[in-house]
Amino acid sequence: MKSILTKISAILAFCLLITGVKATVILQDNFDSYATGDVTNNSAGFWITHSGTTPALVTNYPTMGNPNNKVLQVAQSQSEDVHALFSGGASFGTSGTDVLYVSFTLVLTNLPGATTTYFSHFYQDSSTFKAKLFVMTNGVTPGAYHIGILNSGNPTQTTPSYPQDLLPGVSYTIVASYTPSTGASTLWVNPSSVSSTSLAASDATSTGTIVGYAFRQASPEGIVYIDNLLVGTSFADVVSSGPVGPTIITQPQDANVFVGNNASFTSLAAGDAPLTYQWYYNTNTVLTGETNATLTVSNVTTLSAGTYSAIASNNVSTASTRYAVLTVSSTPIPPVITNQPVNLAVNAGDTATFTVVAGGSPTLVYQWNSIIGGVTNIITNAVSSTLTLSSVTTSLAGQYFVTITNSFGSTNSTLATLTVSPPPVLSIAQLRSMVNSSFAPTNTTTAYTITGTVTTWTNMTTSTTSTEFYMQDNSGGIVVFWSGAAPNTSLPPAGALVQVTGPLAAFNGLLEIEPVLSNPLHNVTVLSTNNPLPAAMSLPFDPNVTGNLAAMKNFEGMYFVASNVMLNLSASAFASSANDTITNNAYNVLSATNSAATL
Repeated sequence: MKSILTKISAILAFCLLITGVKATVILQDNFDSYATGDVTNNSAGFWITHSGTTPALVTNYPTMGNPNNKVLQVAQSQSEDVHALFSGGASFGTSGTDVLYVSFTLVLTNLPGATTTYFSHFYQDSSTFKAKLFVMTNGVTPGAYHIGILNSGNPTQTTPSYPQDLLPGVSYTIVASYTPSTGASTLWVNPSSVSSTSLAASDATSTGTIVGYAFRQASPEGIVYIDNLLVGTSFADVVSSGPVGPTIITQPQDANVFVGNNASFTSLAAGDAPLTYQWYYNTNTVLTGETNATLTVSNVTTLSAGTYSAIASNNVSTASTRYAVLTVSSTPIPPVITNQPVNLAVNAGDTATFTVVAGGSPTLVYQWNSIIGGVTNIITNAVSSTLTLSSVTTSLAGQYFVTITNSFGSTNSTLATLTVSPPPVLSIAQLRSMVNSSFAPTNTTTAYTITGTVTTWTNMTTSTTSTEFYMQDNSGGIVVFWSGAAPNTSLPPAGALVQVTGPLAAFNGLLEIEPVLSNPLHNVTVLSTNNPLPAAMSLPFDPNVTGNLAAMKNFEGMYFVASNVMLNLSASAFASSANDTITNNAYNVLSATNSAATL
């Protein structure tokens, strides 16, 4: 992994001429001269922090036998981003014709997750980065990864990448270029010359003045080890024109065959001739005589099952393929269903889940279908043993079945009927009873329908994009928070008889019914207007009542009248999110919030 390099700094400029290092090499580091640990502390200021605190570490690469072989670890669990400036304080701006090239040896040990982010780049300043390099796994052979490049944007798992599968634990030479005057970036992997296969960044170009090179630590980039860093102003500055070792460009793929059949695995390597291959079984068992790019395992038995891999070699180095898995099945078995999907009855807005259990060999393929209104339709992306239908509506009521196939047969499940009932119609008291001991709703997904009279005159929330009002029937009162409905067009007037459909929710201890404007199952419908308000209830001041939370919760959202009381009106408006004390001659005071009573 290690090449013999000498770190350049401004005070070494004269020595560079003496030792014969190319004069246009403007940055290099092989990390061997540092103690293990924080690279910024141990490099005497050569590497500089520009973001984050958890340090980038110099470490011994874990699989290298030489204890003096040092590398820079760039890890998603750390946060410190570091850069090194070019020799002599050199900078390369947009008015010049220079092209900057960087190369380094890379070994990845931990793949990123479902998303990704960049791990290295040319450095302009602490917030402006060019030619960003990143690791991705989307659309790649399982267990492998790709390298990608962007001019200045942030990568996703769908960003175009260099078209070569790379393997964890294997070292690769990564080369990238950036042209400050045009903002264009290019990527190579294990190139022998500038005309080798390359990838141009796919996002918009972004010009800038470059003063150094940097490595970034952030989740979910994985963990990579960096060695032999070189930055120069020509391709030849950073890529040796000497012999080229093998690189695996075609990986062997997994196979699933039956006893008595043949299985084939193919690998292809690029590199200087002569290239040779050696195939292995279960990691380290040499398959004698198997020295071609293609391995054929003839007349397989169950003992043939396992992993198969190859090592490509030439006079320079070696390269290993992935481990391809051979699965051997004793007898072909067409699909057989052991557990059929069952009928379901749910309320509108609920989730319906159908499941089937089946066996067979080789691998089974599933496709769920619906029969609604006598018409059979394939359900898109429903290709597993479980079918989940979220937020169902009455239009999804019908019959469902799954077709299960493999190369030796096909079968359909029995029909399972889905019955979808409209949202249950409840009184407000019934709705308010659906809470736990802490008065939080026990079901926040099922939609319910209630009808009552609006008892407030204005929008009860400060939001300009949602509407809140109180309503009451002859059993109780409740708050309606209509999410996404602008109050200037959606707020029903006091005295309006409304029908509301939505799920229960809670906000700061206040029980609500919460329809969402964009949900077709939810609604707020004004049935009539100018209806009389409900008879106002007398506000209780008896401490035996006001001290009982369960009793007071029954009054929540109700329309009240407070008689023979004193209220502090020294302020022109009631304070938001604060108590207003009401004094009563018989029981002294009641301290109420707007979640306990509407006055």
